[in-house]
Amino acid sequence: MTTHPVPNSTPHRIAALVESRLTALSERYAQYGRSLDDIGSPEELADQMVALVPKPSAWDEAIGPFYTTSSVGTILGGISRQAVADRRRRHTVFALQTSEGDWVYPTFQFRPDGSVISALGSIQQRLTDDLVDGWTLAGWLTANHAHLGGVSVVEWVRSGGDEGVVDSLASDFEQRSR
Repeated sequence: MTTHPVPNSTPHRIAALVESRLTALSERYAQYGRSLDDIGSPEELADQMVALVPKPSAWDEAIGPFYTTSSVGTILGGISRQAVADRRRRHTVFALQTSEGDWVYPTFQFRPDGSVISALGSIQQRLTDDLVDGWTLAGWLTANHAHLGGVSVVEWVRSGGDEGVVDSLASDFEQRSR
């Protein structure tokens, strides 16, 4: 049984936007003698689209939603899982390992255009897992700080706040963590 989104609900509005964009994309494909069927069945395409939606987690309230490794690969321009793992090791993307051994990526580190907020990577490089585990760091990044006017490090950096202030705050956190 197929369910249909309630009019004006978020799924309904998303479905309408996706339909509009797919219609335009279908017209572009037709100009080259191709169709959307050439890239997969409707079920496969829907699964690929939904795979990019952050998955719910018990940590959502504290840290926010998370992307999977495959979603991050798509967001970062279609890079492979191995390339995502390499970026994770180099701290150019922030990842957390679950108790099941899976890697999840907080959505807070991505700008709307899919780029990663670089200041967060430099903080992560400074506060390595030897010093602070990733979950603790994620909590610190999303907690409100008096030195930042009551906003989180993530909010501060996203809004264009002085990264030097965040660097100083990270230095203090590093010293307290030793």
